[in-house]
Parts: sequence; structure tokens; C-alpha cells
Amino acid sequence: MSGDLITAVAMSEPAVGSDLSGISTKAVRDGNDYVINGQKTFITNGINADLIFLAVKTDPKAILAHKGISMILIEGDTPGF
Repeated sequence: MSGDLITAVAMSEPAVGSDLSGISTKAVRDGNDYVINGQKTFITNGINADLIFLAVKTDPKAILAHKGISMILIEGDTPGF
């Protein structure tokens, strides 16, 4: 841990706050990649982050609302981020 990277955790969303069972940001697999669509709010260090831990729905058909949620790591310079 050199401290060279700034990280952030992106979980909160405009309509549901920090209730992860209600998030709507989705990650859909596309070959070896994921296409991610959604919004996040209140991301501490978000503007300066080199690496973001992003909470997303990867299984929107999960029976229990808190299932089907994953954390995906996004580099801060990813196009479209």
C-alpha cells in the first residue's frame, strides 16, 4: 500500500440513497467486459478517484432484492465514466 491511488466507493443512488436492495444501476456482460448503466450520488473522493468500487445489479431477476448485487472495480479514466 503505497498510497499512490485514490479510491472511492459508489453505492448511493438518487432514488434509493444507500439502500442497496433498491439500486437500479445495472452491469450487463458483453463478452469479456460489462456495460454499466445507472447513476450514483455522494461518492466521497469520486472526482479524484483512480479506482472506484461500484455497486451494481448483475442479476436483476434475483428473487430476493439484496441478491444479485456485485461490486465492480472501475478505473477512473474509463471512457464514459
